[in-house]
Amino acid sequence: MTTSRTLLALSFTVFSAFGSAARAGEPDPKIAGTYAFSGGEAETKALSAAIEECVSKMNVMARGIARGRLEKGNAPTAEVKITLAGKDITIARTGKPAITASSDGSKVTRNTISGPAEVTYVADHDKIVQTMQGKSSLSTNVFSLGPDGTTLTISTKIVSPRLPAPVQYKMTYKRK
Repeated sequence: MTTSRTLLALSFTVFSAFGSAARAGEPDPKIAGTYAFSGGEAETKALSAAIEECVSKMNVMARGIARGRLEKGNAPTAEVKITLAGKDITIARTGKPAITASSDGSKVTRNTISGPAEVTYVADHDKIVQTMQGKSSLSTNVFSLGPDGTTLTISTKIVSPRLPAPVQYKMTYKRK
């Protein structure tokens, strides 16, 4: 199976893991805002444990490289800012370029530390699903606004034919 076909198959797995794919639509305006990381040491340790669980199944020579890339690209950011303008969604994270795309699933290209990636957003009320498909990996981030209207949870799943298992974790942010 080619890499692109493998990643396409894995994308269906990702949507299965997070529930059904969101319907294209406009996000609830309440999700817009600036959020500060509130997950603390517990969530940072949970991310490290998820990475370790994955890389522990790899060849000893590849572990360090994979661990470094996963840690660098997935460390929590101090802030997440979500801006809405009609169907356009912009998500900006501290220290990373902002990404703007339509909530209808249209693709935009973004440069990442692993090379170019196609990014899409699909919105369904209080959730925004962001997918980033690169040459050899697929990352899905589900941004969910909690019932309190102040808690933003980002559930992440990374799949790649180069990894022996998916890496999954959650980060919590509070509205500023």
